[in-house]
Amino acid sequence: MKISHILLLLSFCFGLCQGTSECVDVLPQSACSNYLAKGYCIQANIMSVCYKTCNPVICDDTPCTGMPTIASNGGNDPSGTTHQAGVTVTYTCDTDYILVGADSNTCQVDGSWTVDTAPNCTQKCPAPLNFPEIWSISPDGPYKVGDKVTYECVDQSAEEIGDKVSTCVGNGSPDWDYHVPQCETSNACGPPPMIANDGINPENRDYATGSTVTYQCNPRRVLGGSMTNLCTNGCWSDPAPICYQECVDHQNCADNVKFGYCNLPEYMEDNLEYCRMSCGFCTTCTEAPAGQNVTSTPTDPYVQGQRVNYTCEYGSIVGESSNICLGEDQWSNEGPNCSVPATLSCDFDCSICDFTHDVSADFNWTRHSGETPSDFTGPSADHTLGTLIGHYMYIETTSPQIPNDKARLVSPTLPPTVGECLQFYYHMNGSTIGTLEIYLKKTTLPNEVVWSLSGSQGDVWFFGNATIASTEQFQVVFEGTVGPGRFSFRGDIAIDDVIIERGSCTT
Repeated sequence: MKISHILLLLSFCFGLCQGTSECVDVLPQSACSNYLAKGYCIQANIMSVCYKTCNPVICDDTPCTGMPTIASNGGNDPSGTTHQAGVTVTYTCDTDYILVGADSNTCQVDGSWTVDTAPNCTQKCPAPLNFPEIWSISPDGPYKVGDKVTYECVDQSAEEIGDKVSTCVGNGSPDWDYHVPQCETSNACGPPPMIANDGINPENRDYATGSTVTYQCNPRRVLGGSMTNLCTNGCWSDPAPICYQECVDHQNCADNVKFGYCNLPEYMEDNLEYCRMSCGFCTTCTEAPAGQNVTSTPTDPYVQGQRVNYTCEYGSIVGESSNICLGEDQWSNEGPNCSVPATLSCDFDCSICDFTHDVSADFNWTRHSGETPSDFTGPSADHTLGTLIGHYMYIETTSPQIPNDKARLVSPTLPPTVGECLQFYYHMNGSTIGTLEIYLKKTTLPNEVVWSLSGSQGDVWFFGNATIASTEQFQVVFEGTVGPGRFSFRGDIAIDDVIIERGSCTT
């Protein structure tokens, strides 16, 4: 019965293949499978040019030998060193190893393999360190020893400080060398101030320090103020400009002046604005609006579109620090006031003001915005604005800092006083919070501690104050101490909105 079947198949294939130089699939693959299952084998040397009749299941007198093999840390299936034509060997690697090379190899009818070189198994690397809110990593894994990944800061306004390419190294227990960049946002600016009306504003997003944005006005509007704005140390150099109505010469000004049209009573009374515009000059403003103790520069009168700047004799500006004359005694804003007179004030949003770092301390305070790098400690935003744009000062207790290391932030030298009120906000959240201590550093007298607190107080900004007095010059020192234990990195302490006002504290 088997002999009759194979003779029938051979005569059928031979008849179809006579007179052609191409290999033709005479039988479908399913039919070939049926014949092979019954023990029949189509020989290439018998079928001549039709040896692929039952492709891909072919028998041949010449087996494949030698290939393939994986030296160690993996294997192949089926195993062995001799395989018949059409057999595909699949390669696999042990756990914690990655296959390098082709994952399969097929024996061909001429005794050769489809892939010349066997693959190998290389040690797998763990996933690299990553905080998706800080970095993006490319390329994607899995990774092996020797692979490199590149870190990019997610925040486009952040300045990348340090290396950004990390390499998987080592044998036995491979790991990454962790060359990751620091995404510094302390000098970044938030969205720039915007033109309120009739203007074309820059893109409303965060910008890195050194960035410059440009403003434009809609047609038939004139730009009042600077058309550019520079991001420097976390703050924009200028307020937003304004777009005011352009003065247009509607008629021949020389003729109007020559015949005195602009001086005629009917023009002055009924068509004052038209007369002025037709004669080619803009309207004016007199005294700039401002509160008590506020000085305006330059002094009046002002022409339409001119900017004035405000300063305070004592305290700081509350409101807009500049104003623009819109004409006819109309101004772009109501003008500012001065805050309660203070001898010292800093919110750390643009700089550390007149504070300095004590070089004799173990490390420095850090000006920062947003969350601190260490998990489960520090604030998520500043106190002044309560956003990622605002800044504050904090002590970073992660290595190389060790328990009991100290950082000191020192105020400028202040004159003797019979009583002033030091006010500030503090944040002390973490399982290993150390101590925040404030003392007066005097010229000849011993240091005087005026406020001190230790331990975690919760994830909240708290208000603190202390009445200070000194018969000689002094400096206010904020001293932060790293907490105890192996997890001292969970001990970040932060301060914000420091101010010293005249007069003793009332609460």
